[in-house]
Amino acid sequence: MAENLKGQIALVTGANRGIGRQISCDLAAAGATVVLSARVESSLKVVAEEIEKAGGNCECVSLDVMREDLVGSVVNDIVSRHGRIDLLVNNAGIGAGSKYPWDLPVDD
Repeated sequence: MAENLKGQIALVTGANRGIGRQISCDLAAAGATVVLSARVESSLKVVAEEIEKAGGNCECVSLDVMREDLVGSVVNDIVSRHGRIDLLVNNAGIGAGSKYPWDLPVDD
């Protein structure tokens, strides 16, 4: 894959498995520095090792997207260290029945 995202900073929520894991690996392969996030930071170790073994750049952070205060803190920390976030993959979450996510209150 061409490194067309070189120099970009990507934050991926729910990066420890499934779609989030694959998107994280693909972004890193495309040259982005990927900030892997999940509720339990240690669950990101395997993904980080896979990315680093392939020559990609990443870092891991603990992030529970249900905690609005924590989301703000993590985003501010990333911006303070990297100067910006270029890409956000808001992948974390669980199904909420028949409701659309954008219609749900933040607390839900």
